[in-house]
Amino acid sequence: MIKKEKIIIRGRSITYALKSSKRAKKLRLTVGCSGLTAVAPYRLSQGIVESFIQEKAAWIIKSLDLFNKSIFLGKKECDFESDKEKAMLFVKSRLEYYNVFYDFKYAEVRVKDQRTRWGSCSGKRNLNFNFRLLRLPQELADYVIVHELCHLKELNHSRRFWLLVEKAIPDCQSRRKKLKRVVIR
Repeated sequence: MIKKEKIIIRGRSITYALKSSKRAKKLRLTVGCSGLTAVAPYRLSQGIVESFIQEKAAWIIKSLDLFNKSIFLGKKECDFESDKEKAMLFVKSRLEYYNVFYDFKYAEVRVKDQRTRWGSCSGKRNLNFNFRLLRLPQELADYVIVHELCHLKELNHSRRFWLLVEKAIPDCQSRRKKLKRVVIR
């Protein structure tokens, strides 16, 4: 069962989706294109949920702000069909820009509706990106693009890999930490 609820966090009124689940073992919060979602074990009181949300207020505000700083989109929901072409244009232009640093050869570039990844690089030298990169601040989207581009040379996360990423994005570790706080929805 999903209910829409409102809560005041640090002076901001925030609407969130509350999902009660018989399979959930613990309370979990996610922030994505559709905003804040709380998944709670069945029969957990709303008071406990709201207390937990208040405890995580700093993380929630930061994460929501990341999603609200859209590059191209003014709307809240991400829509694969209407945004796929924009995402492809964006990804290709940023790949072209950053590949000046590397001059790597890649096979295909694809934009997908992925639920768990921002990007990937296959052994066949195909680069795949989540169309939701459009919703990220450009510094984080650029980090994802450079990260996958560097996998063309190093298909791992070794020290050599991170040195490659740092050639174009010296603060890559800071961006990586920021990206980890963003949940794909």
